[in-house]
Amino acid sequence: MPGPASSAANRAHLLPAPASRSSLVIAALSALGVAALYLVFVANPLGQLIDTDAMHAVMSHASALRAPAARVLDTITLRTVLIGTVAAAIVALLRRRPATAAAALAVVGAANLTTQLLKVSLSRPWALNGDTNSLPSGHVTAAASVVAAALLVTAPRWRWMTAAIGATWLAAVSAGVVVAGWHRPSDVAAALLVTASITALTTHLLRHRTLSTRHTPPHRAPATRQTR
Repeated sequence: MPGPASSAANRAHLLPAPASRSSLVIAALSALGVAALYLVFVANPLGQLIDTDAMHAVMSHASALRAPAARVLDTITLRTVLIGTVAAAIVALLRRRPATAAAALAVVGAANLTTQLLKVSLSRPWALNGDTNSLPSGHVTAAASVVAAALLVTAPRWRWMTAAIGATWLAAVSAGVVVAGWHRPSDVAAALLVTASITALTTHLLRHRTLSTRHTPPHRAPATRQTR
């Protein structure tokens, strides 16, 4: 029968690792960042003016980039997002990591659902030119969530390559929506933070599940009394 020390050790194994706790901190700070962006750049007229002026400045100084930006934004469709998400899940399944496959699907689904809910739920008081709320950007969320899913399922030795390719595409999409006049800078930042929060929370849950599974003691059949 295990003693108190053994029981305490087993309980310690089930506690979140420092990396898992840091994921919760990142998730909370990212969510607070989204709230701060809304309060500063959407919920007051001065913030709206600064944000809109910033978008117009980018549009005017980068007018030559509108055609390339349009081509980049054309890569963000429901079809490409679904293909990227399913591909990430297949990679995880091929690596025999069904929980990671589920996590990749959850990141894409939850991040995009959260963005759409925020976009229709948040109001834009004192809107300039009658604009409706556009925070967070749906295009940026779609790209960021697919990149996050890819990073979750990629083997560590290839993760740097996935990160480099994903960051390049995500940067182009983020800049493109501003150059095209589709979104203000705060919309882009909010989309990135929404995805970061969802990804960090999903990573925490995945690590917690992995630790619980790894350190759950195997079931032992009850000992039978031998007869003489």
